Amino acid sequence: MKKRFIGINFTFDKEAILCTLIVMVGMEFLTQQRLLLMATLIGAAITLIFASCVSEPSREIIIEEESGHLEADVSIELPSEDTSEAGTDSQKEYTVTEAVYEETFTDIEKLIEEMNRIITTQDFEKWMYLCTLYYLDYYSRKDVLDEMSEEPLLKKYNIHLKTLHDYFSYVVVPSRANVRLDEIAFIDQSHLKAYMYIMDKKAVLYYLEKTDGQWLIGLP
Repeated sequence: MKKRFIGINFTFDKEAILCTLIVMVGMEFLTQQRLLLMATLIGAAITLIFASCVSEPSREIIIEEESGHLEADVSIELPSEDTSEAGTDSQKEYTVTEAVYEETFTDIEKLIEEMNRIITTQDFEKWMYLCTLYYLDYYSRKDVLDEMSEEPLLKKYNIHLKTLHDYFSYVVVPSRANVRLDEIAFIDQSHLKAYMYIMDKKAVLYYLEKTDGQWLIGLP
């Protein structure tokens, strides 16, 4: 709120007293009572004249004016895992039968639903069990974490990734807590990409690798 101050000054009616004095002085005779009255009026006139020469402090009337304000949106959107397909153009999709596709799609859909629950509850231990060792090793590397820490949003909030757990907390959890499977594409018999459509564009959710009969999150 801005406060604006308005001063109010008061004036005094000295003319009536002065006129009365002049009339009284012009009279032919002065009685004792008139002398006393004149003295009283002269004293009042002097008081009023002196008061008029001294500026009276202004009374302050406060008028409150609402000023506009901007509320910042503090919601944080942290960077996600790399979902670009750069460097994967040479990976030709592996052709499978419709039955294999449908069966695999169902398996991956269940895996992603389980992963959503694990990430939502931020269960780091269970999340690690659904990742390949290569994946966990890669995102534990200092050079990788340092590079990811240069992401604008992480830098904005002064977040520097130092451990695999940091990567899980600040990258995986914000970006993968509530995703859905829209499509899969086989790279070969044991590797595939899981996609989600975002505003009519395909985004890679996960690169998955089949190890010992189980699909796990892996690297491109």
